[in-house]
Amino acid sequence: MNISTRISPQIINAAVALLSASIPELSAAKLIDALKTYDGVGSPHAERPERPYTRKEAAQLLGVSLPTIDRYMASGRLKRVRFSAHAVRIAPESVRALLDGAGNDQSGTSGMETTESPADVVTQAGD
Repeated sequence: MNISTRISPQIINAAVALLSASIPELSAAKLIDALKTYDGVGSPHAERPERPYTRKEAAQLLGVSLPTIDRYMASGRLKRVRFSAHAVRIAPESVRALLDGAGNDQSGTSGMETTESPADVVTQAGD
């Protein structure tokens, strides 16, 4: 908020005068500083709960496709938040967990395990 253009000095001075009985240390400068840090929610820089992501937002954050998001939700890797029968969102903490590596398959095999080396596979294919 640009205090100097949105609130006239007369209003600031009147507010300081009205509040001076309750807050004797208040000055015009302190009031302006407090108004600059106020975020409009009720307290300066109040923590707002993070809203759930849409499938598309989660896909963009994770760098995957929408079908992959659907698979992650079906497998439980992403927590589904239902608003109605058709409106689905994704819990932000589950997206953060995947971004941080929790629940990620780090093997690089996408859940499929093999005991054969690539050379064995090539040799078997050539037989």
